[in-house]
Amino acid sequence: MSDKKSRNTQSKKPKSEVLKGHKKVGTKYLPPFMTYPKLETISWGQDMLLEFLWLALLSDQRGYRVAVQNAIKLSDIMNTVVEESRKRGFNLASDFDEALQGERDEVMSKIDGGLRKSLDSCVGLITKFYPEFPMKWLVSEKWMKEASVGLDGLEQIKNAIRTRRDRTSKLAMECQVLAFVMEGNAGKLTVNSEIARDLNLVSEYPESDESRKMAAQVRAALNALLGHRKKSRTWPNYFLRHSFEISPCEYGSESKDFEKSYPDVMDAVEPKEAVMTVVNKIFEFGEQFENMAQMEFKNMWNDARVDLANPTRHDVIIGLLARNLQLVCDVVQNPGLWIMPISAIIVRCMIETQIRLAWLIKCGNDTDFKDYIEYGLGQEKLYVEHLKRLSVEDRLDKKQIIEDIEGREKWISAQRSTFLLAVDIGGGNKGKDLRVMADEAGILDMHRLGYSPLSSAVHGHWNTIAGLNLTPCLNPLHGRHWLPALPKRPISLSFLFDAVNCYSECFELVSLSFTCKEIESKAVQSYLEQIREVFNSPPERNEGSYSTT
Repeated sequence: MSDKKSRNTQSKKPKSEVLKGHKKVGTKYLPPFMTYPKLETISWGQDMLLEFLWLALLSDQRGYRVAVQNAIKLSDIMNTVVEESRKRGFNLASDFDEALQGERDEVMSKIDGGLRKSLDSCVGLITKFYPEFPMKWLVSEKWMKEASVGLDGLEQIKNAIRTRRDRTSKLAMECQVLAFVMEGNAGKLTVNSEIARDLNLVSEYPESDESRKMAAQVRAALNALLGHRKKSRTWPNYFLRHSFEISPCEYGSESKDFEKSYPDVMDAVEPKEAVMTVVNKIFEFGEQFENMAQMEFKNMWNDARVDLANPTRHDVIIGLLARNLQLVCDVVQNPGLWIMPISAIIVRCMIETQIRLAWLIKCGNDTDFKDYIEYGLGQEKLYVEHLKRLSVEDRLDKKQIIEDIEGREKWISAQRSTFLLAVDIGGGNKGKDLRVMADEAGILDMHRLGYSPLSSAVHGHWNTIAGLNLTPCLNPLHGRHWLPALPKRPISLSFLFDAVNCYSECFELVSLSFTCKEIESKAVQSYLEQIREVFNSPPERNEGSYSTT
């Protein structure tokens, strides 16, 4: 049976549960909510929290119970003054910007006593630092003229945001329950007696199951209600931009929620002063590994039978294995390569080589091996053509370019006549995707769990640079933006172990193909045994490691 026919007759695999429920649109898999038309998203930290900032300060300054009374009273006053079509809970700061001048005057005339003191204190504090605050008209002129607010006032605002940045925290939930109550009091949502009773459970939150259930219902209701109602980001945008002008960015290591960790066995080394001693030992093990690996590589090759009439298959296979041997030897002997993202980039190269090697051995025919060689030669020919374009220009390095062209053309011609050599710009393997190759070779998880996630380190996707090259600004007034992080990268051995294991699997695969014997790499076994003795435990693979075996 031909290779092509055997591949087509393979039994179908069960449908993957990964991204179940997502809808494929082009190359994207959309979660269910993104398939709804005109879906408006609203952020807690960038939108809602800034709209509820006055409620947070009111609660901090007057206590939660008094804050509830004052907020509901203000909402009642607003709804007795504004026309029916504009009645609402008046919990968003932006809501107050819609009041007409005549309505504002009437509202101010109805505010007195404790409510006046509360509004001057919390709304006035925000207005002192943010003059375009939509609720500024609620502050008395006397307070604005006489009140003196220093930097401790800005710290109050910072603390109100900082302590509520986690939407599920107790203080944040108190703020959301208060906003929810204001909507219900204004008649903008139906609150039955059971839900109304449950709202009192905020005092127990988050200890009881009932309080956590109530909190989830409140958050969902506010998402729907306020997400539908809020159309302008004028106030949040102004707040964030003005914050940058009045308060500097803050560096620090306190923020763990956005910190991407790379757990490593080196974390277990105690005392920390012993780390370099361990590193030096592992470096010595690397030198021993290279000597043993090169010797067994030669022995395995000497036992192989090469068809000199058609050596293409053997040339490609041994070349791919030699590539991974070179890479793994470089890694184990160079501590400078044990850091992210360099280590991840090298391991990703080795995994790509392993997938290609496995596919060629298990699925490739003579044409596939021939195409592999001619694709590489074609890329070299293309590069030479680009060099020729430069060689006709008046350049200081013109002589070196011409010599480079001659040397490369001679190297290509020794293998193929350049005038008979095609140039494939489609990636080789007749356009076959590496994922398809991994699937056909029976190592799809190697692509899913290794090649694909580590590709982020190669291409510099966001999930890599945000984890390694950026750190969140800790100033709560700045929302969530990032600052450059240029720390000295810690030594990590996780990817070193991945590189060693990758080579081990390649060695076993090639030895079985060439000698029909399952030969394990003694160099790898010895190396890992030495590592176990250092750490008194077997090395653990890094999360996201390419192998699942």
